[in-house]
Amino acid sequence: MMATGNGRRMLLRYLCLCRLHRPTDLILLLLGGIWASLLASDGQPAWLPMLALLLAAALVRCAAWILNDWLDARLSAQASESFIAQGLIPRIRAQQLFAALLGLALMLILPWGEKLLYLAAATPLLLLGLPLIRTRLFLTQIWLSLCFAWIIPLAWAAQGAWPDETGWLLFTAMALWSSAFTTLYALPRSPYEQRLGIRSLAQLFGEQTWLFVLLMQAAALGTLWVVGEHAGLGLFFFLGLLVAVLLLPWQLWLLLVRPQRGALRCYYSQIWTGVAIASGLAFHYLCHCPAS
Repeated sequence: MMATGNGRRMLLRYLCLCRLHRPTDLILLLLGGIWASLLASDGQPAWLPMLALLLAAALVRCAAWILNDWLDARLSAQASESFIAQGLIPRIRAQQLFAALLGLALMLILPWGEKLLYLAAATPLLLLGLPLIRTRLFLTQIWLSLCFAWIIPLAWAAQGAWPDETGWLLFTAMALWSSAFTTLYALPRSPYEQRLGIRSLAQLFGEQTWLFVLLMQAAALGTLWVVGEHAGLGLFFFLGLLVAVLLLPWQLWLLLVRPQRGALRCYYSQIWTGVAIASGLAFHYLCHCPAS
């Protein structure tokens, strides 16, 4: 019984190391992949490569959190948010899990063509760039936004095509949106990150962070409008986009009333923004809604 209890505790620690107990960023990443898969396939995605890509993206996201935990431990042995620094997870076990997750992700995408493999080759480079950026420049969230947005061209490739103009417009929208929500996540963590020497946009903009977030969200929604016009999407998509726009005042209120706690609530609420866009796309294709 004791061995079983220890095994459960270790499993829980590994799940927490991968931040599966805080899946908001995972949901936001997968929503972007769903948007792209629907647009790339004109609403008729090949389900197996789509699901393989989403699962591979989830595994890479977990690996990225392990890398983040290890980097925090390297910066400080007292990093309170690092399972490795606290000695809860052996460093070698974390490294083995990191390699296993990336290996499994590669195995998932191998059957789905050279296009996907070519574009997926950039993923390790994006991950490896993070240690260079986070302690040297106040651009950590910009780099993370590129990591999130890279699922857009990957989703196009998973459907057997290179990204077209619509794909790169959607990539831009995803990068703008993710730069906003990663900054929201960084805002209440600023004291912790400053102690470790990590730089972020939340530190750069300080009390004006709300304005940067608002501008990025507005730019993302504006770019999504252009995506809708360019792809000939109809009424349901623009209704979904309208819901996302109507969420902005509430999200801004959350951020301004309580800058620390409200930032996290605003971050969590981005899921509704992503769901609104995904629902608009899904209803457009389900109903074969003509372009307006």
